[in-house]
Amino acid sequence: MITENERITLDFLDALNIADFITVKDCLSDDFEFISPSKRTLDKETLCQNLPRTYEMIPDNRFNLIRILSQDDSVVMVTNRRGTFKKGTYFGVEANNQSFEIPFINIFDIEAGKIKRWEAHWNVQLLQQSQQK
Repeated sequence: MITENERITLDFLDALNIADFITVKDCLSDDFEFISPSKRTLDKETLCQNLPRTYEMIPDNRFNLIRILSQDDSVVMVTNRRGTFKKGTYFGVEANNQSFEIPFINIFDIEAGKIKRWEAHWNVQLLQQSQQK
């Protein structure tokens, strides 16, 4: 059985997968923060401004759910992120029009029916290796 907090994060993931940035923004609390793999913190507005650029670089960007676990107000989602890195620089890696698949661990904190915090863990070196083919 899926909990309400799991449903919120699954709706968020679905919106990311179809580049529905309006729904993505609606899933986030006003005081939302995103913690990137480089430990950079972004607020709601900054993340939402950066997402379209990410999808320009990786137009087929997709997160595939492997497992979801929740306890209290926290949800952990294990995903594989897939896509083709077409252009630009992402986390210091230059695009080489190569596809990639990278395991992600996403930790979400939910408050009042919205995502308050999203912490993404993934190995940037795997993206770099995928572009050296």
